[in-house]
Amino acid sequence: MKIPFRQGVVRYQTDISQSPSFLYRETTGNYISLYVSPTSTIVTFAHGDVDYLIEESRTITNAWGPFTPGVDYWLYWDINIATGVRTFGTTPLIPIHSENKPPHPQNDQHWYDLHNSTMFYWNNTRWVECVRVFAGSYLQGANLTQYTSGSQVGDTHEVNAGFILFDDNEKPVRKARLDGKGKFLTTESHFYSDKAAVSTVSFETVMHYAQAREDLAAWNVVTYVDSDGLGLASNLDPDHKPAFGMLREGLPFGSIGSMITRGYVTNLAWNWTAPPSTILYLGAYGSLQVTPPGHGFIQQIATIVSPDTIFVNIEPQIVHYDAVQNSITIPVEVDLVTGKLTTAPHASSGGGGGQGVTIGMTHTQLIPSTQWIIPHDYHTTNFIVQIHDTNGDLVFPDNAVSTDANTVTLSMTYPMAGKAQLLLLKST
Repeated sequence: MKIPFRQGVVRYQTDISQSPSFLYRETTGNYISLYVSPTSTIVTFAHGDVDYLIEESRTITNAWGPFTPGVDYWLYWDINIATGVRTFGTTPLIPIHSENKPPHPQNDQHWYDLHNSTMFYWNNTRWVECVRVFAGSYLQGANLTQYTSGSQVGDTHEVNAGFILFDDNEKPVRKARLDGKGKFLTTESHFYSDKAAVSTVSFETVMHYAQAREDLAAWNVVTYVDSDGLGLASNLDPDHKPAFGMLREGLPFGSIGSMITRGYVTNLAWNWTAPPSTILYLGAYGSLQVTPPGHGFIQQIATIVSPDTIFVNIEPQIVHYDAVQNSITIPVEVDLVTGKLTTAPHASSGGGGGQGVTIGMTHTQLIPSTQWIIPHDYHTTNFIVQIHDTNGDLVFPDNAVSTDANTVTLSMTYPMAGKAQLLLLKST
């Protein structure tokens, strides 16, 4: 995940005034709970040249405490350097960040070394390296302060932070280093092989490298305009050049960078209001849109996972016939007499009892559900559907109905993810 700072809270639950409300003081007992309903809490930890993420997706009662009345506390998350396990802790001293070590530290003083981007605490004998981020303060058993989003140490460098990887034995996976300080591998770590000269694979995405042939902004959808050269993709491109990937960072003209060709992408600036599993299509000039464009060509780029996350899975394009015929006719049709896939001007819906032509579309259900809701924009209640689960096996729904002229609803016995192929019948 690309984040515009290091060492701090990224996202959290807020109240109606948009103030942080992810910490909750329990009325019984001297404890602070972590509250994450409905918004999860995301925290990023700086550890030298690596940035880790944790996401708290469930409320944890009594996460911090118990507290002694009349004492000041600062609350933190800790990632164990040996095991990668996240725990909660407190210190009675306000944390410090500076280039140089504090000269006369007290026991349990926390100090973030700005020079090495590493947190330490004083154990009354020496400075001990740790991985910690603070959630807030609880002073004198009365005043609870919750830290807002941003760097707690003033580091506004943009970084790619990832979730720690664990093996089958629940042990963190490390990368060996010459200095002997193996950092954890994350979902953002890059892996190379001797056969991948221009491709990099991470656990979240598949990326390819190329050179910008124009100034390109972050999150633009791009296409190849020449040999290894990237330009903005657009459904209105007169040459119908298809999209090949999405940028995660801006590329000035002539610079070399990576584009994501498949995988989960999170951008905290996004706020998709359409429901999960809604398909995103290529729009004009590198943009994404939730409705299939009526001109140029149609190309599915991604699927919404949550308001700030999509799954990039670029499909082949379908070119509208309106490039020649000034209409909004979809060019891909199935002749119901011959069963052949043809372009609009050639479908023979005449003789032999043909009932017209159909429009083909694909719906990808990423999140398992007993009800798949498939929106479309073709104003018909007649359809044929074929469903496959994530293993590619054919599945028959309990019920399949047109909820209205632009919505198909499929009902399953059990929560299921997969893909549905729709043929929407249109009268001639």
